Amino acid sequence: DHRDLHSFPTRRSSDLREAIQKAIDYVSECGGGVVIIPASTKPFVSGNLFLKSHVELHFEDGAMLRQSKDQNDYVLLTDGKYETHKPKLGHDSMEVTWGHSWYENYPFIYAGEGTQDVRITGKGIIDMTRGDGRVHGDSFTSKPENCDKTIHICPIGFYRVDGFEISGITIQNYCTYAIMPYTCDNGLINGITIKDFNDSLNTDGISLMNCQNIRQIGRARVGKECRSRWSPY
Repeated sequence: DHRDLHSFPTRRSSDLREAIQKAIDYVSECGGGVVIIPASTKPFVSGNLFLKSHVELHFEDGAMLRQSKDQNDYVLLTDGKYETHKPKLGHDSMEVTWGHSWYENYPFIYAGEGTQDVRITGKGIIDMTRGDGRVHGDSFTSKPENCDKTIHICPIGFYRVDGFEISGITIQNYCTYAIMPYTCDNGLINGITIKDFNDSLNTDGISLMNCQNIRQIGRARVGKECRSRWSPY
């Protein structure tokens, strides 16, 4: 089974998030399938999404899913229910180095513990809200203008997922780590493009933490480190 967004006439970001999420939930409950983000002359603006088992989120060529700037468009998933949750603003939220607020916010597209067999594919674009204007300073201190008023979240983040594929898509304007699988197994990252300013803080590409059997095929163009593999200490 598959569903796409052509059947949803509204473009309000809160309604679009709910529409996409309902499609994901429905397809997963039916045993799996594809949810399509269609090609469009305008971007689809949405809050954060929860990817479910056996669902492929597919971007047509010419499709763009853009992160909403409105804190009211974001949710938590608690006991199977979606509840409004305002993410933290700004880049840093702690009084320690690398205490980034986007560690505490849900990723834009998130698959949580126990999720299996998920895919994000196609030739479309995931466009994030990195802040306005160019950055200032060196590559370790520079931040976007209006950074303290910006919702910084990771574009794609998976936690304890078994079996995933991310292929073909473009991720841009993120000012965080672009893809963060954490304690995941059996993944494929293939032929993606990751774009941000190379003189900006935290424009790393793929950050693999405590993962096993992850393959990357092709090149990824990023602002800083293309791929990092690490374990906590």
